[in-house]
Amino acid sequence: MGTSRDAVSIPVTGWALLGLLSSGREMSGYDLKKWADHSLRFFHLSPALSQVYAELRRLESSGYVRHRVAPVANDDLRNKRLYTLTDAGRDAVTAWLREADVEAGVLKHPVILRIWLGHLAGPDRVAQLIDSHQAATRALVDEIRSSRAAAPSGRENAYASAILVWAEQHYTGELAAFEELRATLSELAPEESPMPEPATEPTRPEPAAAEPATPQPAGASLSDAPLPRPLAPEAVALVAALEASFPAFGTIPHEEGRAQLSAAARARKPAELPTSAEDLRIPGPAGDLPARLYRPDTEGPHPVIVYFHGGGFCLGDLDLYDHSCASLAAGTGAAVVSVDYRLAPEHPFPAAVDDTYAATAWVAAHGRGLGLDTARLAVAGDSAGGNLAAVTAIQARDRGGPEIAYQLLIFPGTDLAAETASKAAYGNGGYYMRKETADWFHASYLRTPADAFDPLASPLRTPDLRGLPPVHLLVGECDALVDECVAYGQRLADAGIPTDVRVYPGMFHGFLNMPLEAARQAREAAYHAVRTALGT
Repeated sequence: MGTSRDAVSIPVTGWALLGLLSSGREMSGYDLKKWADHSLRFFHLSPALSQVYAELRRLESSGYVRHRVAPVANDDLRNKRLYTLTDAGRDAVTAWLREADVEAGVLKHPVILRIWLGHLAGPDRVAQLIDSHQAATRALVDEIRSSRAAAPSGRENAYASAILVWAEQHYTGELAAFEELRATLSELAPEESPMPEPATEPTRPEPAAAEPATPQPAGASLSDAPLPRPLAPEAVALVAALEASFPAFGTIPHEEGRAQLSAAARARKPAELPTSAEDLRIPGPAGDLPARLYRPDTEGPHPVIVYFHGGGFCLGDLDLYDHSCASLAAGTGAAVVSVDYRLAPEHPFPAAVDDTYAATAWVAAHGRGLGLDTARLAVAGDSAGGNLAAVTAIQARDRGGPEIAYQLLIFPGTDLAAETASKAAYGNGGYYMRKETADWFHASYLRTPADAFDPLASPLRTPDLRGLPPVHLLVGECDALVDECVAYGQRLADAGIPTDVRVYPGMFHGFLNMPLEAARQAREAAYHAVRTALGT
């Protein structure tokens, strides 16, 4: 892509990133995303963090961008990538700015994008550019109006008159866009990134970057619409019913919330699936852990999935997840061991972490006695359980075992300390999981706020994710956790881990086992991924 005519194939996000880096400053990926959100707002684009990192890797492979690894201030456990523009990248931006026209249909307001690329000179320079372009556009509007007034009437001038009417409307719209630009200029002052930069290790050579996960049609990537995005039509009535009946966690005692969920579990019709179940007791760090083994109705020995239920680390039990685990066993052809780990606040962090690792190690060591093929062992979980599954896989790597073949992470919480755009967009009601509920879960689980920064509580903050098992991660587009889920998937892919991230449009937190078509598709995709990984 040596010329601007070749380079015009770079997506709009790529041009925004190149323009922002033209200042010569080093910028982290998170900072670039935040500034790209500003830069592209007039094109109705809001790039996901994974999109930003994927585009940075593409620009880097083209020689337009380079990065270096540096430690994060005041945090000796983490490092981050700082990106800068190369000479080739600067030449590409300069050549593009000189182009008289841009590929048709790509940009709605090429003049405005040029202004944002001019942001390299700082907000004051942007203000000057706005003034200059606004004055030129206003003069053009005045000229068009004068031409219309001076044009003689007559049939032969109808076409020319229509063109002038269109031009006046178009450039009047441009003037309105300039006013909006001016109104938002105050938002552009640099500030601290709201999330920590993903870590990389400077002391070891990095593996070749993995291709970013490409969601299939059933689980498309985040759309370009502004936040919050609407629920899928099939989910609207269901979410309203759930919010009306969901206990007001955070305002009631934990015991009362558990009792309500247990009553709901008992009221369910028993699952009619080709599986059998038996209760187990697994030795844990502080006593036996209740567990339940589900076997598919097929010839064994079966591979095994150790499953950790959701519930914000405070709620949930084997009965509440009975149908989900039976469905997982039937759908994957693998045995499932559902583990009832200790719950907060009676047993705060890291009790659940200790239990889930101990249970996984026990299944690996003793599963053959139960007729299980422990050479094909996976971990899985949803929400808080997805967090525990991810942390268990990291612990197994760091502690020399057990050997885990696969991870199924279902809308996992990966960063308990992060304040993300998706949490702000979907945490205020109408999307099932409220921010105050999540805050109550975390406050109950963590001993102190500082625990949220511990990688055993927030796997996204693990310094090195290399050497972990392959992952299938699914999440709803309208889930407050979607940003941290996508960020964790990108970290895994960057570490060379085979990673399949599925973001399901219009879906909410907890959707997987709901009576929804998107949930059926998500289950089929997840079950297929596990069957392929475990050879069932």
